[in-house]
Amino acid sequence: TNLETPCLLIRKVILPEGNSYLHIVMSGDPYEVEMPGQRDVVMRIGVFDGDTTGWLDEKLITPGPATEEGWFTFGYDLIEFAGKTVALVVETAAGGVNQWFNEEAFYDEISVIEGELPVSEKTKLTPPGTKHSAALPSMTKQGL
Repeated sequence: TNLETPCLLIRKVILPEGNSYLHIVMSGDPYEVEMPGQRDVVMRIGVFDGDTTGWLDEKLITPGPATEEGWFTFGYDLIEFAGKTVALVVETAAGGVNQWFNEEAFYDEISVIEGELPVSEKTKLTPPGTKHSAALPSMTKQGL
């Protein structure tokens, strides 16, 4: 097992000509009971435009309920890529601030929604960096 290899969810999509946004509903382990506060994962969001991957955000996801139901909701504006065929990249990696301990992430929804990003879903962006990332893969044309 290689703890430095992230899980990559990649989906090629043709984005609408107008406004659209990436809608993600996910959770760190909401059922963590054995050792509370020990598990965390890093989630990165990127868009591969055919040449390079532009990383939009990186989040440290901690375990436990983000809401009463246990889910975080994130939204990312995709207007910059309107009308283009791109690959959306959702990376999940072990390697947050805590040592590795059965890192888990659950995704309830990953969707492209046509229209403007609602204020309630605007995500406070965290600049990507090596602070939390277990691995920083580079995606090229050969990678897809």
